[in-house]
Amino acid sequence: MLAAINRILNGEAEAAGVTKLPEVVDYENTDSVYNDPALAQKMTAVLDSAIGKNNVKEIPLNMASEDFSYFVAQGIPGFYFSLGGANPQKYDQAKASGEALPSNHSSLFAPDAEPALHTGITAEVTVLRSLFNISPTELKQLTASKLDTQHSE
Repeated sequence: MLAAINRILNGEAEAAGVTKLPEVVDYENTDSVYNDPALAQKMTAVLDSAIGKNNVKEIPLNMASEDFSYFVAQGIPGFYFSLGGANPQKYDQAKASGEALPSNHSSLFAPDAEPALHTGITAEVTVLRSLFNISPTELKQLTASKLDTQHSE
């Protein structure tokens, strides 16, 4: 992708007749977030039972990147999940109008703190308790499937 950006940028600059080509500096990047499918399936069922199936939603694929990806790169099966914290009425209004509510990286982010914290703590504790109680055999299978995937790429 960076090579394509450079080709396009240089082509546009040359077409515009600039005297010095622009420089693209890749100063920071990280891999995208990837959930281990087997672990995600197991943890989704755990979350369904803890906070209610209607409260657990699979989001469409996106290109989120977090330092979380470094753990996955080391062969550790990963399950990255997000917590919605919007006031339900504001969420419904925004959805009906086609507007997006401010995300957690916005200065306008205003979650409905108490229910979001209660749900988030319940979800996290339930997931962690489930992971602490995973059998050694199941853990080995999850880890092996991830390592097999890495070696086949």
